[in-house]
Amino acid sequence: SRRHEPVAKVYARALFELAVEKNILQQEKDEFKAFSDILSENQNLKRVLLAYSFSLEERENILKNLAQKLQLHALLTKFFHTLLLNNRLQVLAEIYEAFCNHVDEHQNIVRGTVTTVEPLTQNEFHELESAFSKKFGKQVHLEQVIDLLVLGGLIVQIKGLNFDGSLQTALHSLKENLERRAI
Repeated sequence: SRRHEPVAKVYARALFELAVEKNILQQEKDEFKAFSDILSENQNLKRVLLAYSFSLEERENILKNLAQKLQLHALLTKFFHTLLLNNRLQVLAEIYEAFCNHVDEHQNIVRGTVTTVEPLTQNEFHELESAFSKKFGKQVHLEQVIDLLVLGGLIVQIKGLNFDGSLQTALHSLKENLERRAI
């Protein structure tokens, strides 16, 4: 929900800056993902951590055990504990998303999607990624989406960025290949 965004962004930026300072950015991103994944896979665990019906002490213990089990860095353990104390664990997903955006920007990565009627070969996919990376002077990471209703075989969307004629030839030959394959 966008209502929580400012709060989520403040927390995300704080974690990002500390992780950069300590030079553990990628590690924190991986650990944060592991923590997020566990909570999305275990709704009961998530419910308990967010529930006021459990004492703060009980919830702190659960969090501590989880952090040990995941072998989280002290920084992240302390961060999640702060979220727990401030009743901010419910905006964990927004915080994670904002944190990942900071990491991407820092690592010069732009994410986008390529939507096609049928899967691209690994070769085509890499060609497309490197064409866009060259174009934008950033590392472009595309995610593949299959949509049987895509006309013209191919749509590329990259956050806030449009592509122009210099990519048209690469895209054009790719589209032709896809159309030939579809026949």
